[in-house]
Amino acid sequence: MDVKQRVRWLINSLTHKKAMQFVDRYELLALWQCGIVALPEILAKIEELSKLKESLRLHSEKDEAIGRVNMGLTNLLEVLSGYEDPRVEPILEQFAQAGHPKAEELLRRHRQGLRGIVTFDW
Repeated sequence: MDVKQRVRWLINSLTHKKAMQFVDRYELLALWQCGIVALPEILAKIEELSKLKESLRLHSEKDEAIGRVNMGLTNLLEVLSGYEDPRVEPILEQFAQAGHPKAEELLRRHRQGLRGIVTFDW
């Protein structure tokens, strides 16, 4: 599997979870470790999920569907926050201002210069 295929597979996996388990954090790490090659795909998927979330909200869809989109957005925002790129902070600011649950923390960490993905190995 080449890097672009790996990026697509990881993004698909991370955006279709109902909930995260500790082991899933390794997928976050693997996506981040794909490097700058993953950034355009991550940005495109964040935009796609944002539009989908708005559409679901307008059509009063089930909370489960919106919850899955929120989980996908949270996962991708966390990976995004690990990059040193001028597009990262404005996107995190946008989500923080919109009240996204984890965006404010990710923005704070990014501004502090913290990069990468935290995993736990017990």
